[in-house]
Formats: sequence, C-alpha cells, structure tokens
Amino acid sequence: MLITNDTKESIKSTFKFFTDLYKILIGNFLTLTVPKYCNNQSCTIMENIYDTTLFHQIALYINGLNFLIFILMFAIEIKREKWCILKLDQDTNKSMCNLDTEIEQYPKLKKEMKNINKKYFFITKICVISQIINISISVVDIYYKSYGFRSFTPFTSYIMVILYHLYNSYNVYKESLMNERVYSSFLSEPKNYNSIDADYKKKINII
Repeated sequence: MLITNDTKESIKSTFKFFTDLYKILIGNFLTLTVPKYCNNQSCTIMENIYDTTLFHQIALYINGLNFLIFILMFAIEIKREKWCILKLDQDTNKSMCNLDTEIEQYPKLKKEMKNINKKYFFITKICVISQIINISISVVDIYYKSYGFRSFTPFTSYIMVILYHLYNSYNVYKESLMNERVYSSFLSEPKNYNSIDADYKKKINII
C-alpha cells in the first residue's frame, strides 16, 4: 500500500494532537495536578476532587470549563489542518508566497481559507482570556495549601506548556491572517502551505 504525503501529514498531526491533548489536560486542571498540602502529606487527586471548600470547587469548575474551551480549540485546529492537508501543499520548488497569487484562481478556496483563519483567530482569543482567568483562580486556590517547591515547580511547568501552545497558536493565526496564508498548527516542524494540492486541482478540472 502506497502511503501518500497527505497520509503522512495526517499521521503526524494525529500523533501531535494526542500528545498535546494530554499536556493540556494536565495543564488545565491545576487544582488537581499540582501537589498541595493535606494532613501532613501531599494531597491525592481524590482528596482534591472531594475537597468541598467553596473556592476550591469554583476553581475546579473553572479548570473544567477551560479544558472544554481547549477541546473546542483543538476541534477547530483539526478541521483546519485536515482542510490544509486535503486542499493545499508545500512545494519546495516554489516561493513561500506562491499561494498568494495561485489561490486567486480559486476564489471559493480563498474564501474558505479566510473563514477557517478567522475561526482560529476567534477561538485563540477566547482561550487566551479564559486561561488568564483560570491561572489566576488556580494560583489563589493552590496558595492556601501550597507545598512549597513541590507545588511551585510543577505549577510553573504546567503553565509553560499552556502558554507555549497559546503562543504557537497566536503566531500561526497572526501570520496566516496578515499574509493571507495558512501555516500548520499541528505538524511538529514549521510548515507554510504555499501551493494548491495537486489532487484538488485534478478534482476541480474533472468537475
């Protein structure tokens, strides 16, 4: 069975998605994953879940809401990535800005590209705002039962994971919207789709 470039890109994107999903899960539920002090020892996850303190419960719900927002962001990213893989390509023999002129021959495709970039822009903005709230609330909740460096070290690491993902998403949508292009948000190496996919061209010509 011949594995096409589109298939390879899909496999890479899927692998990175599940890796990022795990990191985001850990990074969003800070009130559960960051070690805290309980009865002279580190709290277990179950103790954190069943902690009935009002502020902790509020923080936990906010953690969950933020995770759902990230899931929505992932859904939009996946849809965007699949669209890119199916309809665009990276041609090393062409300039990075080649798509700027080539896509003018495909007005429907250009409109689709603009719409998916706008959706990605919108959900990224929401994620940034919600994460600021989530981190702020979580900091207060963790502070009351702080376990010193045992809390500080993983807390910092988890936040860095979240911020890195949002920073990457911000750069992707910014460059895509400003330059009317599509940059990959899932492939591990930076990729600028600079050409219409050959299979898509054949499909259009047949129609």
